[in-house]
Amino acid sequence: MAARLAGLLLLVSCDTKQGLSEPAERTDFSSYASQFIDRTHSLLPHLAVGLGRHEFDGVQTNFSPDAIALRVKHFEQALLELKQFNLKDVQEAYERDLLLWFAGSRLFALQQTKVHQTNIASYFAAISPDIYVSRNYAKPHEQMRALVNHTRNLPNLIRQLQENLATPLPKPHIELALAYFAGMVEYYEDVIPEQFARVEDVNLHQQLGDASLAAVHAFRNALVWLQAQQANAQDNFRLGELLFRGLLQQVHQTQMTLAQFKSLGEEDLARNRVALEQACTELDANLSLNDCLAKVAAHKPEQGAVVRAREQLEELRQFVVANDLVTIPAADLALVDTAPPHRRSNFAYIDVRGPYESGQVPSTYYVAPPDPRWSAADQLAYAPDEANLMFVSAHEVWPGHFLHGLHLANTQRPLRAVVRSIGFMEGWAHYAEEMIWEAGFRQGEPMMRIGQLQNALLRNVRYLCSYGLHVESMSTQTCEQMFVEQAFQNPAMARQQAARGTYDPNYFSYSLHKLLIRQLRDKLVTGNQASQDWKAFHDRLLALGAPPAPLAARYLLPAN
Repeated sequence: MAARLAGLLLLVSCDTKQGLSEPAERTDFSSYASQFIDRTHSLLPHLAVGLGRHEFDGVQTNFSPDAIALRVKHFEQALLELKQFNLKDVQEAYERDLLLWFAGSRLFALQQTKVHQTNIASYFAAISPDIYVSRNYAKPHEQMRALVNHTRNLPNLIRQLQENLATPLPKPHIELALAYFAGMVEYYEDVIPEQFARVEDVNLHQQLGDASLAAVHAFRNALVWLQAQQANAQDNFRLGELLFRGLLQQVHQTQMTLAQFKSLGEEDLARNRVALEQACTELDANLSLNDCLAKVAAHKPEQGAVVRAREQLEELRQFVVANDLVTIPAADLALVDTAPPHRRSNFAYIDVRGPYESGQVPSTYYVAPPDPRWSAADQLAYAPDEANLMFVSAHEVWPGHFLHGLHLANTQRPLRAVVRSIGFMEGWAHYAEEMIWEAGFRQGEPMMRIGQLQNALLRNVRYLCSYGLHVESMSTQTCEQMFVEQAFQNPAMARQQAARGTYDPNYFSYSLHKLLIRQLRDKLVTGNQASQDWKAFHDRLLALGAPPAPLAARYLLPAN
């Protein structure tokens, strides 16, 4: 395995140091695509590990200026090479376009938005030790050894982060990073030792202890550095009109104008607001809208969110199966657990096993508890109600991310499992929430409809806040107010969501790709919209992997 990795690293070094050249016409697309993925994963090993390529375990992604220049050259060369192929069929044509998109979107991040200089959150995936701690893909001592290697590299990564980031830093980014690094300290000091307590190798424990001390020291130094940045913090997180338009075109593959983009979000917000008012009338016509939502919010799961989510997953799975909404390509089930301390900036997420891993590796759906520093009232308000949690569970597991992950892991076209649009993945999961309601899930229960619509309104406001924050100079305070007044979020959630918009401008993609998938379905499925008609569409769509929705449309819609 070590020899294999060394070969991959040498391949990248040789290929990317020679400068760009105009390649001759080629026919070996499948071989080229495999080599491209190998080169990409050698340059971004944390991405490879997340996908289940454990020959890269413990190898740290390099964020030095030279390493970033190598990545730029790699993707620029790919754009030239991919245009030279004589492709044998539509499957290769699609996959070539998928790689063209991937290389272009990576270059946009490196050259245009320059996330390594402007966005501290762009480092978190490389910093996180989660996969070695939480995903049970190997024997505990093997994962512990990989964690040791990963942890030894963290001080250098933190140093690169501090050297790369342009100051002054945006205030919301500082606040996010303070919480993240404080959570990492707690994770290394309290959670990780307990996780590996059963490993009997004393020497390995000593190695992890030494590496953890150095990493925690680096995290604490980063906290001091961040605190020193607070005095000069600014609202300099905005992409601006030009980069936001580039984000839509290069990353999300849509040619809509900014005016069309904003109008689409406003129309969907209005649609969901009308539906919410109708559902509240069905629940109790004598209640005001706010009182209706308060009544729904009061239905907290008595046993807590984690336990209740486990129960919800079985109901959701049975509904998908009974209504034959989409193929479930494997018998795997997802676990549910409490989110670790440093991963609580959003309420829920799922760690789906990588496509390179076997079906024995579990996927885990994590639910975050409220921040103990909040007031008792804010903590109670943050805890999800029954209906809201149901559609979070639908988003994360059935028929959302987890089911999508099963399709990716079981594809006969491996490239499609690893070249992914996060926008499409979030769009599919959000689409899945509304789709099961349309298919009859808990019909006759307006409280459940309200839960689905509250999730939709949350994404609607994310969409409009992203546009407002990055194009229209909206303040984070105005964004917070929108989450409270238009998405009916509690103040703690509203603060969290408004801050997220500053470092995750792509959080509009939930609504954008959901709406694009719905539009595509409406074009391909006409007449009776029974679930059996939808299944063929869903299976065809997921067979493409996770492309930007407009790219999927080019290959699913009949030629004009």
